[in-house]
Amino acid sequence: MPARLLHDAQPMSQSPQLLVRRRQVLRLFPSLAAAMAAGAAGCAALAGEETIEAFVVVNHTDSGSFWGWTEYELDEPADEDQGATLERVLLRAPDGVGDLRFITSLLAEVVTPEARTPVAQGSDFPQNDTMAPLEVLFDGNLRPLFPDGKKIRIEWSGTIDTAYVFPAEGIRVDALIVIEVL
Repeated sequence: MPARLLHDAQPMSQSPQLLVRRRQVLRLFPSLAAAMAAGAAGCAALAGEETIEAFVVVNHTDSGSFWGWTEYELDEPADEDQGATLERVLLRAPDGVGDLRFITSLLAEVVTPEARTPVAQGSDFPQNDTMAPLEVLFDGNLRPLFPDGKKIRIEWSGTIDTAYVFPAEGIRVDALIVIEVL
């Protein structure tokens, strides 16, 4: 089922940005190709494991905090009988950055008009490891977090190591979000 991926359009100098995209995921996780192809075969709804690739640009700030958001929108509402669970979220440092320790904490929340629901968090990232999983906080059905059945908004916030020397353009951190559509 086709989907539109929306992102924060503020300039990087004002706020870090988070952008969701679904490219190059199959090269990273070839075993997902069959599940994604099977899920895309039916027009009514997707089924199986779905991986969404997102990224956030983390900049140095005097406050030591960063923020960004993503909206993922289906072209058609998900079937009311369908459910989805968050399986895992992995962060990946870019080439040339040895690990994710420049981020001291990260929180992902799904935001609806009625509530903020923490879904994943991370801190104390391992030294010399460019990939790190976030702790999944929400193990319920994600379907109610799509207020109109079509769109979900994820807000990412966190803190940085203010002593870390950031490049002027910031550091792009990829996030691989894996959900299971039931």
